[in-house]
Amino acid sequence: MRFWGLCLLILFLSSCFARKVPRSVTFRELEPIADKAIVLLPEATVSALKVVPVELANNIAIAPMEVVTNQLVLKQKVVKQQGQKQVKQKKAVNQKSMMFSNIKSNLELKKPLLSGPSQFDSRIEPSILNVKIPWQKKIHDNVLSIGIVIEKDKIHAISDTSFQIEAGITLQSRYKLCVDEPFADQPVIGVGTAFIIGKRTMVTAGHVFTEPLENYIIVFGFEMLKEKGKFNTIIAKNNIYYPKKISHKDGDLDLMVFEVTEEITRSALSISPIVNHAIDTEIYMIGYPSGLPAKVALNAEIQENSHPQFFYTSLDAFQGNSGSPVFNMATNDVIGVLVSGEVDYIWNGTCNKSSLCQFPYCKGEKVMKISALADYINP
Repeated sequence: MRFWGLCLLILFLSSCFARKVPRSVTFRELEPIADKAIVLLPEATVSALKVVPVELANNIAIAPMEVVTNQLVLKQKVVKQQGQKQVKQKKAVNQKSMMFSNIKSNLELKKPLLSGPSQFDSRIEPSILNVKIPWQKKIHDNVLSIGIVIEKDKIHAISDTSFQIEAGITLQSRYKLCVDEPFADQPVIGVGTAFIIGKRTMVTAGHVFTEPLENYIIVFGFEMLKEKGKFNTIIAKNNIYYPKKISHKDGDLDLMVFEVTEEITRSALSISPIVNHAIDTEIYMIGYPSGLPAKVALNAEIQENSHPQFFYTSLDAFQGNSGSPVFNMATNDVIGVLVSGEVDYIWNGTCNKSSLCQFPYCKGEKVMKISALADYINP
């Protein structure tokens, strides 16, 4: 109390004797220096005092008038800037909250997506999808319209209503994979993927059929069961269709439209009316990678889209995904057909492992825009 009283006395005397001491120079506005309550006073004020009390000798700093004024102006600027920063931060937070609120209400896209077998592989089993969750149900419904292309001699009739698939070869044995590779113990039977666009019409990649059409069958429902490691080799007759003729084939785009012998009892996929989709558009793909049972590849996006006929993606795709439909995550419409990509496996000296390469060091998986087939898609 004695100290502060002396400080106030000094300020009172300075107001009487000092020349042009700014009114803004008050004790309350002066900052303490180091750990001491040092008062920064104009030299004119100290000179006018003539005698500085001993009690304040170590707590007074003498400075030119412009230094004192500059210190106060600087402090005022700092306070003002801090206030502006807080306002900007608050405004940014509000804008960000509004943005996420709009995304959540309009798209449901920012909910956490399901994870695959590793941080580098986002493929999941369709049986994992929870049909009680709207966005997962939409993906589940799309799975029903996508079939695996297999060679005719890999499936045999066991009754008038059912067939059995030859499923003795695993992914590991087919590609000499390392034992820790995802899905290594699952069966491989297919050569590609196809999907429904009309009552008798389907789409696949142009290179999938390397032999006459009569040597292939389209099978729906080849999936892993909910029980871990279980799959069904028995396929009902109404889930099997036979390719009949090629309606359209574009060797440059590597796309093919073909018809089957009977009307398909499953729904056609919804086709996007949009030709060009923005970079970072969230996408997913459904297909039969490496000939495995159906897989859904999530957590992907468009990485490059400068060409009028195709784009590149971060999808986890493999050889058997050729012909797989690629969907816009927001609309669940087909926006393209996967036709090619990076090398699937790399030999490490002992066994093959999935290759890992990220954009921009690798371009990614190539997808032909579905708009190229607009004239062949049934309404």
